[in-house]
Amino acid sequence: MANNTSIQLFQAQLAIDNLDPEKAKTLYNKILDKEPSNVSAISGLMWLAINSQDQGALATLYSRYKLSFKGEEELWLSFATSAQILGHIKESELWYQQLLLNTEKPDVAVLINFAAMLELQGRYDTAFKLRHFVATQLSEELLRLEDGDITYRSLIALFMGGSDLRTPR
Repeated sequence: MANNTSIQLFQAQLAIDNLDPEKAKTLYNKILDKEPSNVSAISGLMWLAINSQDQGALATLYSRYKLSFKGEEELWLSFATSAQILGHIKESELWYQQLLLNTEKPDVAVLINFAAMLELQGRYDTAFKLRHFVATQLSEELLRLEDGDITYRSLIALFMGGSDLRTPR
């Protein structure tokens, strides 16, 4: 059964890569029918809902899995993102803190998202400091992200008082 599950997980990722989220969703649900605690399938469904901005599905998935799987590190980022999208800002902060405290070197995208969540809470100074840290200390990692150059130039513009930095230097 594990081999079949691995194949279905691979097929689901392939469907995502081929821009067929419905097929991926069907495969993830088939896996969960057989293995209701399959973290990879849960994560896949959550990211599909996040990426498609399906707040109804996201709310259902988040409320169904957040308590039962709170110890699953693989789900913390999807829980943080889901809570943030759904407007559960305090919960989002707790998930981000859990993720950041248990990660040796946090992903730069996670830090940028955490800064956005802090800003939603009105914690502008802390968000500014975190973005400044990312721009000054993690610029190489930031530039490796898809559209990281745009994010980097936006951060530099923020710190320079809104200067126009659309052209790379």
